[in-house]
Order: sequence, then structure tokens, then C-alpha cells
Amino acid sequence: MSLARTLVRNIASNWVGYAVQVVVAFFLTPFILHALGEARYGVWTLAIGITGYYGLLDLGFSAGVTQYLTRYLATRDIDGLNRTASTGVFVLSCCGAVVFLASLAIAFNVSNLFHIPPGGTREVALVVAITGSAVAIQFGFFTYSAVFTAVQRFDLSSGIGVATRILSAGATVVCLKLGYGLIGLSLVLAGTNLIDYLIRWRVATRLIPSVRVSPRLVSQEVLREVMKFGAWNLVITGSVRLISYTDSLVIAAFMPVAAVAPFAIAASLRSYFDDIFVRVGFVFFPAATELDAQGDRVGLANLYLVSSKFVFLGSILCGSMAILWAREFFQLWLGAAYAEPAAYPSVATLFGLLLFGSMVSVAQRIGYQVLLGIREVGLLAALFAAEGVMNLVMSIVLVRSYGLIGVALGTLIPAVVFEGILQPFFVCRALRISLSAYCREVLFRPAIVALLLVLVLVSFTLLEPLTQWSSLFMWASASSLMASVIVVSAGLSRSERESLLKRPIIIGIAKFRAVLST
Repeated sequence: MSLARTLVRNIASNWVGYAVQVVVAFFLTPFILHALGEARYGVWTLAIGITGYYGLLDLGFSAGVTQYLTRYLATRDIDGLNRTASTGVFVLSCCGAVVFLASLAIAFNVSNLFHIPPGGTREVALVVAITGSAVAIQFGFFTYSAVFTAVQRFDLSSGIGVATRILSAGATVVCLKLGYGLIGLSLVLAGTNLIDYLIRWRVATRLIPSVRVSPRLVSQEVLREVMKFGAWNLVITGSVRLISYTDSLVIAAFMPVAAVAPFAIAASLRSYFDDIFVRVGFVFFPAATELDAQGDRVGLANLYLVSSKFVFLGSILCGSMAILWAREFFQLWLGAAYAEPAAYPSVATLFGLLLFGSMVSVAQRIGYQVLLGIREVGLLAALFAAEGVMNLVMSIVLVRSYGLIGVALGTLIPAVVFEGILQPFFVCRALRISLSAYCREVLFRPAIVALLLVLVLVSFTLLEPLTQWSSLFMWASASSLMASVIVVSAGLSRSERESLLKRPIIIGIAKFRAVLST
């Protein structure tokens, strides 16, 4: 299979997996929220947030394992492949044991760490212990999951993920309808995750029949190589997790645990927005790496400038639509009581603040991939680490006076400073692009589009509140069409419009006529 077809297949399969994840979350989240209640849903979100930090305990080793499995497979070095796989299973299993012990320690001290509702300490402790144990098991199986990346079979990986995700959703519904609550939900998560990794282990051994894991093949040399590669990746991963999971912990530490729920829902929907553009950014990493290896800095600069403008336009288009219809969406999706809780800001308000920060950060996904491609990993790690620290400090400071709004601002402001301003500055410096050229090529047209969208779409806010999904769909579609016209007409140059719209249509018509003539 050609490289182009392989990339198309993998991208398409990843998008299918993402679509299933979005659909399942769309229907499952309000069901879980209503079944558990606001306070217990906050506990569930807190437990998942804690497990998000467990990924730090591999010290970047998992990224190194994936890197060297891919390298040795490409060079047909079966000995190196097996030494890497064996070392990976051994070290990551040890990390899993540490995760298990850490989850037990947190479970035994949960009442001292968080504001737990009266009588709920035992339940919360069991949830933390069960979810932590599930993550510990995943550590031991991760090496086999990395095989899918090494052989570029993302379609198989996505297929397994889709199947187990649907299984998990069905089991969750049954579990909660039978009244098993948080503990049952934790067991469902642990069980389906175990099934997922067992399937991946079995399929991985079929994909690479020559892979062999043995204690005798564990290598100190491989360990040093992998750890060296993973060191900077650990800093980046840790910083991203600090940014992603800090908010719920800060809220739980300084506010009632029920306050976690509205913020978590807003943050969850914001993360789906991020994922759309993160998946776009992945495609540019190999292109940036190839241009850097060839010493083609002019081509790399053009790739960065042109692609960043397109991503910026997409961010503005999707983000403006999401903010415009957020209030109606959350009311229809969650119900008025949960969408606009009496004691806290509305979910739509929190979502808007978080999404604005995401619109800035996702617009810089190309720059992120360029820095990786030109091997400026240390600079990238420093930026993310500084953003993570600023996020934590500002959230702690602002939550005391402004509550959930303060936590949202503590996420928004660092994103604008480090990803919206500093990151493009360093990328431009590395590629020898003047700031005036960056503003002209990347920011000018998106800024015009943003201004026009504000002027035009504000009229939709004068509508009466929408109370049906059909009405929301109709008005959202109309506004999206109008916004798309503005983006295409004001955001793209004439040559870009012809390249993206006119030329493909002409080619398509020509091919259609050729088919008819035969």
C-alpha cells in the first residue's frame, strides 16, 4: 500500500473513532449526570481526573518505547525490536505497580485530600482504587498497544477502540439502570479497559509474529536510549496534563465537590473542539520533519504560514458557532437545572471562556508540529511547563474571589500568553520569519473574518430562546452557512478560493462526464 493511501486510511479511521467517541459522549453524559446526581458526578469526574496524572509515572518511557519499536521495525532489526518490547513490558509493568500503590494511598486518604459529602468517603475511596487499578493494568499492556503505531495500523487500533467504547457505553447504561452507582460504573470502566488491552495484545502478536517478550531480553542499553528520548516528552506530557486536569482538583480543593460538575461538562465539550484540530496537526509533523531534514527552511516557512492561516480560520469558524449556540445546546442537552445551576455560573458561560482559549491554542497546532519537526523539543517543553505553572497559580488565586469563573480565566489567560503570543514568536524566530510577515500572512485575514462574524452573527442572539432540537439544528445550520461564506470570501485569497473550490469542482465535473461517456 502506498504511503498516501496508508495516511488516508489511518486519518479516516481515526476520524471514525473520534466520531463514535463524540456521539457516545453526547448521549451518555446527560444520562450519567442524571443517574448519579450533581455531587456524585463530580466525584466521578474527580476520580477520572486523578487517573489522568498517573500517566506521568511512566517518566516518558511509553513515548520512547513507541519511537524505538517503530525504528527497529523499519530497519528489520528483530533483535532490537524484541529487546525494546521486553524492556518496555518490564519497566511499564513496574510503573503499573507504582500506580496501583499510589491509587491505594489516595483512596485511604481521600477524606483528607478533598471535600467529600458526608457518608460518601467509602464509596469515593473504592472508586479511586478501582479506576487506579484499571490504569495500572493498562501500563503492563501498553507495549503491545504501541505495536499498532509501529506498523501504522491505526485502522485496527481505532476499530478495537470503537468496539470496546460501544461495549462500555452499553454496560454503563445497564449498570446505572440496575442501581449499581459509582462503584458499578468503576467496575464497568475497569472491565472494558481490560478487554480492550487483551484484544490489542492478541492482535499485536499477530501483526508482528516475530515479537518476543522475555526477562532475559531486558536491556540496560535500551533503557538508557528510551529514557533519553522520553525525558523532554515527559516534561511536555506533564505540562499538558497539568493544564488539562488541574482545574477539577483546584475546584474540589477550594469549593464544594458539586461545583466540579458544571465546569467538567464545559471542559469536556471544549476538549472535543480541541481534538478536531489536534488531529489535523498530526498530519503536518512528518512534512515539517522532512523539510527540516532537507534543509528547506523556505518551504518550512511557507508550510507554517499558509497552514497556520487555514487552521486559524477553521478555529474561528467552528469556535464562533459553538459559542453562539452554546446556551441553547446545553439547555436542551442537560436540562435547564443542570445547564444553569442556581449556585454557579451557567455551563455555557464557562464553556465560552474555555473555548476562547482553545481557539487561540489550536490555531497554533502547526507551530507545535514545526517545533517538533525541527527538534526544538526543549523550547516546546519550556513553553508548556511555564503555561502549566501559570495555569495552576492563577486558578488557585482567582478561584478564591471569582469561583468557577476565576478557574476558567486561569486557563484562558496562560493559553493566550504562551500559545497565542510566545509560541508563534519563537517559531518565527527559528524559521527566520519577520513578525510583520507573520501578522500579514497569518493574522490579517482571520482578524477581518472574526470582526465580520461578530457583526453579522450577533443578530442571531436576538432570537427567542430555542426549545427544540429541530429549531436549534435549523438556525445553527443557517448561521454556519452564513459564517462559511464570510470565511471563504474574506479569509481566503482569490487564488486560494480557486484552488480549494473552483478547481476541484471543474475536475469533478470532467471526471463525471468521462464516466457518462463510457
